[in-house]
Amino acid sequence: MVGCDLARMALVAGMAVPAGPFWAPCTLLAAAELLSAPFGAARAALLPEVLPDDRYVVASAVSNVAIQGGQLSASPPAAGWRPCSAPRPPWPSTR
Repeated sequence: MVGCDLARMALVAGMAVPAGPFWAPCTLLAAAELLSAPFGAARAALLPEVLPDDRYVVASAVSNVAIQGGQLSASPPAAGWRPCSAPRPPWPSTR
């Protein structure tokens, strides 16, 4: 779980590098999203181990609401792909 998060952190940090071809940040974004599936599976498997039966249902619901609320409040739909579709400014400046 921690390894997936650290790998996703490195991939997202790599997207901040302005130099490079256009497809590089798009590829890093896709790889980071592929790592979210093992993270979610590990989180779902760990939750019943930590909480007793009655609290598991409530904690699972609260966790899902928090995750989905964070996704909705962070950006409008499809804004995650906006950096891949927007034209990049010339580096260095041509003036």
